[in-house]
Amino acid sequence: MKKTTMILFGASVLLLAGCASTPKQDFAQGSQEYKNQSYSMSYYHVMRAAKAGDPDAEYALGYMYYYGRGADQDYKQAMYWIKKAARDGQPLAQRALRLINGADQPTVIKAKPAVVLHPRYQHKAAAKKVAHSNSKKLLSQERILLKRPKNHYALQLMASQNKRTIQSLVSKYNLKHVYYYRKRVVGRLWYALVYGNFATKKAAIASVRRLPKALQQVKPWALSFAQIQHEIALS
Repeated sequence: MKKTTMILFGASVLLLAGCASTPKQDFAQGSQEYKNQSYSMSYYHVMRAAKAGDPDAEYALGYMYYYGRGADQDYKQAMYWIKKAARDGQPLAQRALRLINGADQPTVIKAKPAVVLHPRYQHKAAAKKVAHSNSKKLLSQERILLKRPKNHYALQLMASQNKRTIQSLVSKYNLKHVYYYRKRVVGRLWYALVYGNFATKKAAIASVRRLPKALQQVKPWALSFAQIQHEIALS
């Protein structure tokens, strides 16, 4: 099984009414919980929607299994749900499978709700393309992040559409070894702030306790530099 990289784009938030909920409502609630970094609750709602047969939720559940967000990391389960979503007519899941099989070239697809799946082997080509053809547009901090080992990890501390918000946080807590980079979420530009360079995911998570308490409370999570570099490439 080929390992893959996925990007989860946000979904519109629907208000739940009454005690019962439809699969679409569960998925919308799960999407909102994910944005709030409440991954366990997000997993609960997305799983309910996926088991009820919602193709978008099936695709999103595959993403959560792949990255271990709200559930234990499980590539087999990730591919099961991605393939099921494709069989159920989710167009981005179908495109993702073509990408995995090398039958198509990756592009940024702006849709919601959506998960875009790319082959892991394309990370190197994507980062190289950015470094050469788009080098004048890269932030200096992005260049640093592109040089990090892909199998290492960082902690994402926060993300904001306002770069000054990121810079103010860094200044307020006098943070060292932090970098921000640009990423696209539902077609909009965001700035993500990441901390550290850790050889393992476990080491990255353990470093949370060394952060100021206010930052510990926002529940930073570990992500690989492979993912970071891929997001830079797509920005």
